[in-house]
Amino acid sequence: MTFTRQSLEGMLVGLVLVLVPSGLRGATTPPNPPDADVVGLADESVVNLWCPVWTDEKTDPEIWLEFEGRKVYFCCERCRRKFKRDPARYRQGLASVLALASQAATGVNGGADGQPAPDQATPPVQDEHGEHGHPQEGNGPTQEGGHDHDHGEHSRNLIGHTVAWLGKLHPMVVHFPIAMLIAAAFAEVMSLVTGRYFFAHAARFCAIFGGLSALVAGLLGWFFGGFRLVDADWIMTTHRWVGTAAVIWAVLVAALTFAVHRGATGRWETCYRLTLFVGAGLVSAAGFFGGALVYGLDHFAW
Repeated sequence: MTFTRQSLEGMLVGLVLVLVPSGLRGATTPPNPPDADVVGLADESVVNLWCPVWTDEKTDPEIWLEFEGRKVYFCCERCRRKFKRDPARYRQGLASVLALASQAATGVNGGADGQPAPDQATPPVQDEHGEHGHPQEGNGPTQEGGHDHDHGEHSRNLIGHTVAWLGKLHPMVVHFPIAMLIAAAFAEVMSLVTGRYFFAHAARFCAIFGGLSALVAGLLGWFFGGFRLVDADWIMTTHRWVGTAAVIWAVLVAALTFAVHRGATGRWETCYRLTLFVGAGLVSAAGFFGGALVYGLDHFAW
C-alpha cells in the first residue's frame, strides 16, 4: 500500500482531532469524590455537625452515643434513640453528614463550620420527624415545565403546607390545657377543703378553659405529628393516643362543668369532680410523654 503526501497529512489531522479533545476532557474532569461511607466512617477525628437521622438539622453537642469507636452526635434525644435502636437504617445518613464534615475540614466544597457550601446540596432527609418541631417533607408546591402546572395540585400542596405550619403551634398551645386542668383540680380540692365558692368558681373557669384549649391543642398535635395510627417510636405512639384520650376527657370535663354550673348537684357534681381529677392525670401523662420525645424518659432522673 502506498501513501501519498495528502493521505499522510489527512491521517495526522484526524489523529490530532481525536487526541486533543480527549486530552482536554481528561484534564478538566474532576476526580471522582471518595465514597462517603469510606471517608466518613474511617476517620474518627471527623465530628458530624448534622444529625444522621434528620440530616438537615444541626447536632446538639450534649446528645451523642458511641458507634463503631466514634462519637456520633444528634439533634435531639429522640433521634439518638432511633439511631441506637436501628443503626443500619441510618448508616447512609451518617455517612453523608460525615462526608460533609470531612469535606469542610479539608476545604473541599465545604463552607464554614462544616455547613455545605452554596453549591453543595444538603443531604436528603431520611426520617419523618414532625413530632417535635423538625421540618415537614412534601409540603411545597413543585412546578415542572415553567408555568404549565396543575393548579389543583398546587392548592393541595398549599393546604398541606398550611396544616404543617399550624402544627408547629402545638408545642406552645399544649401548655394551656395542662396548666388549666391541673389548676382546676387543685382549686376544686381547695373548694372541698375550705368550702369557699371562690375556689369552686375558679375551678370551673379553669376546667372550661382547659377543655376548649385541649380541643385546639389536640387538633394541632395531629397536624404536627401527622395523621397515622402507629408511629415508628413507641413513645410517640403513646403520646399521640394518651393525648387524644386526654382531649376527649377534657371536653367531657368542660361539659360536666357547664351542667354543674347550671345547678346540677348530687351525682352530677361527684361525677364532675372524679372526671376532673382523672383528666388532670391524663393531661399530665400526655405532657410527660411529649417531653420524653425531646428529653428522653430519664429526663427527671435524680
